[in-house]
Amino acid sequence: MARRIDRWRIYLCSMAMDARELGFIDKTRMKRIIERINDMTVPEMIRVLEAVDGDGPAAAEDRREAAVGV
Repeated sequence: MARRIDRWRIYLCSMAMDARELGFIDKTRMKRIIERINDMTVPEMIRVLEAVDGDGPAAAEDRREAAVGV
């Protein structure tokens, strides 16, 4: 489970970095987002992942594994 949580954390952090590269957020905001991701508990992270993916837990898990690799 810890490895899965680390993958989810990497997935969310990479989304923040992509948003920075695309100019949606500035560097300071990206750093705050990444700090918040690192402080998240498992239930908080799962809620965020499901909200970001929007297709439910199973589809969200598939998308994260495809993005990060298994």
